[in-house]
Amino acid sequence: MVSLVLVGHDDCYRDALCALLERDPSFQVRVGECPGVMGEVATVDVVVAELWDCDPSTYLRLVREASERCSIVVVIRAADPVFCDELREAGALGVVGEWSPSGLLLHAIHEAVAGRCVVDPAFVDHVDPDGVLTRLESEVLALIGRGYTNQEIARALHRSVRSVEMHRAALVRKIGSRRRSDLVRTARMMGLAG
Repeated sequence: MVSLVLVGHDDCYRDALCALLERDPSFQVRVGECPGVMGEVATVDVVVAELWDCDPSTYLRLVREASERCSIVVVIRAADPVFCDELREAGALGVVGEWSPSGLLLHAIHEAVAGRCVVDPAFVDHVDPDGVLTRLESEVLALIGRGYTNQEIARALHRSVRSVEMHRAALVRKIGSRRRSDLVRTARMMGLAG
């Protein structure tokens, strides 16, 4: 059982997230409000926060002070790569856009519990400043960096294995390496491997 506290200012959005999360029997959900929830932070595995009306670095610092052990997943409104980086630096293991499929949020929570990072693919392109990699190539590279096989990548991205192989071939061509270990190292250097 994963205990989590859902924190936010927008009652409607918070209630909708709560209803979604409560459908997963592995979650024990509590709801709180910024900043009054800090007392509960020390007792949960994950804090899921929508940080629309407060300073994220200050809020995440307060969460960290309240509990070193809990993981943080943040839901944000703007697809701003710089903001995403700030959240990651402040301690968020998951950064998901409000537009993301519900499955991505659930995946981010489970990965955060395991100590792994999940960032919404909308933020992935920013790690390739020259625009050399397409979004899908970035997603494939991220999953390679996490040790996924071609078959697992195909399932995760809802693509054919052949499509994954083609994107991997493009990565090999663009990155200039043929070995999987080099792709893994590149994914980690780019911050994609989580």
